[in-house]
Amino acid sequence: MWIMLTDVSGDKIAVNFNHVLSYNVYGTGTRLVTLSADLTFFVRESTEEIETRVNRRLNGTLYRRPKSTPPLGCKV
Repeated sequence: MWIMLTDVSGDKIAVNFNHVLSYNVYGTGTRLVTLSADLTFFVRESTEEIETRVNRRLNGTLYRRPKSTPPLGCKV
């Protein structure tokens, strides 16, 4: 699932959330670590805003990452 985020410089970036290993609070935004070691993003959206985007309805069903298997390193 792709979500559009705003990095700290104001540029828009699209991130495939299935490739996100962890995300946590960083300053006034969020730090996202992806499967690629060289792709770490610092975005303006809060973790709550990101979770709201991830929990959108997809094809009539609510998508949620299973509680039993949170992303590696994700603070729950």
